[in-house]
Amino acid sequence: MMRKLLIWLLAALCLLGVAQAESIEGEWKFIGWVERGEFEEGTEYSDSWVYIFDSNGRLTYLEDGGERPGVWEEKNGVIYRVVNGRKDRVVFRADGTLLIGSWDWAQVFSHDGKVPATKKLEPGKTKDGLLYEPAGDGSLKITGHESNEIQAEYDDNGLTNPVDIVIPASIGGVPVSKVESFAFRGNQRIVSIRIEEGVHYVGREAFSECGNVASIELPDSLTAIESYAFNANNRVTEVALPYGLQDVGINPFASSECLGSFTLAEDHIWLELVDGALINRREGELLAFPAAHTASSYTVPAHVTVIGTAAFMGCGGLQHVILHEKVVEMGSYAFERSGLVEIALPASLEEIDSNPFSVCKSLKSVTIAEENPVYYSTDGVMFSRKENALIYYPMGKTDTTYTIPGSTKLVEYDAFIRQPYLTTLIIEEGVETIQPYAFYGMKNLQSVSIPETVTRVGGYAFAECKNLRQIEYPASVAQVEYGTFAYGSLKKLIIAEGTTVEEGAFENAREEVVIEYK
Repeated sequence: MMRKLLIWLLAALCLLGVAQAESIEGEWKFIGWVERGEFEEGTEYSDSWVYIFDSNGRLTYLEDGGERPGVWEEKNGVIYRVVNGRKDRVVFRADGTLLIGSWDWAQVFSHDGKVPATKKLEPGKTKDGLLYEPAGDGSLKITGHESNEIQAEYDDNGLTNPVDIVIPASIGGVPVSKVESFAFRGNQRIVSIRIEEGVHYVGREAFSECGNVASIELPDSLTAIESYAFNANNRVTEVALPYGLQDVGINPFASSECLGSFTLAEDHIWLELVDGALINRREGELLAFPAAHTASSYTVPAHVTVIGTAAFMGCGGLQHVILHEKVVEMGSYAFERSGLVEIALPASLEEIDSNPFSVCKSLKSVTIAEENPVYYSTDGVMFSRKENALIYYPMGKTDTTYTIPGSTKLVEYDAFIRQPYLTTLIIEEGVETIQPYAFYGMKNLQSVSIPETVTRVGGYAFAECKNLRQIEYPASVAQVEYGTFAYGSLKKLIIAEGTTVEEGAFENAREEVVIEYK
């Protein structure tokens, strides 16, 4: 009886502490940062970074001797402040301090400018099998579940040992603030996810590749969802995004092949939906498009300037995307494994990260506006003017022979990845560098000629080239790098005397490779 009473008192004190702190009015002094859900002290700025909130919705921000006016509001239970037109969420932390921003990145303040002392917490496991650890601010973070270590089992009717995951608002009266990165990654037993009100952060790939998840329920307290958090949750058909969500990392729902739509409040402060696509209002970035959306064509809205990393990943039914002349940036793998058949890139495009069209099996051609000062295309192949680099050869282009022009100095990462039609590659004099993975997985490639101007062939450049049986390196390439011919069927490698062959160059090769010196 006494033990139960003590537990009840502890829970009441914790709740009372939060309730007492949850008045935004008054002066708040800076004490540190939160980044990816972890607190880091930084009290040297506490005298110069100060917020003063009043009861009429006004605020003053003091920074390094300057003063900025602003306002604060409460909307649908979510408090946010506006300074210089920027809106950021305001959240009371478990220790009674104030966070301005999201659990992805934010500033933290206290009334007295001191970091509160927090009770020492120990790792543990709930009766439901959730694993938890202290988060460092008097709250807990969920790090996994005991079912992570147990294989999913099936019979003729499907999964026989399913698990429903409920992330609680508190454990033993102690608040839960976050789900740790990779906490449940790959757990095939999970069929549903429900996160209770009070949890603020879901880390990178926290529920990634949980292929049997059919439903996801997120709380309004959630401020940040990290990159790929719910990647490849293949049975989810719809996700309702919470009103308080401020920061969304790289497409958290990429490759969720049954996901047909998001739902979102029309007056959401930081996000919007336009014809199905999730867009960051503040940054003008298209974050995510549902993989199972019924549209075969999508026109990017006029106010979008950035196509986010993995934004259209896995959208197999999407054949056409129309980009306007304000798009300036395209993230890595933006259209990976999509159904694109062709695409035109505008003159405004200034930056393309790693191959945005990787494994687009139907993509036959990429055209780039002639006025573009950074990129150009020739016969449907993408090049960079600045680096003199071949960026991408379309996977759906059906020619069997291609000559890489001598004006090209660099063949980029993944440039020809898994291209299934080419049997012959001719590399002209002038090309200097072949980056790692440049020709990875070209299953029908049989012949490659490499000129003396090439000085490097990167690791895994010809990995999984299953029909490439013989190749000759010029003397200018001093090293055969690790993994260059991994998982392939190479029988003979011809190299110059003195060329170094790294251990693992033929990792998991299907044939014993004969090295011939010339």
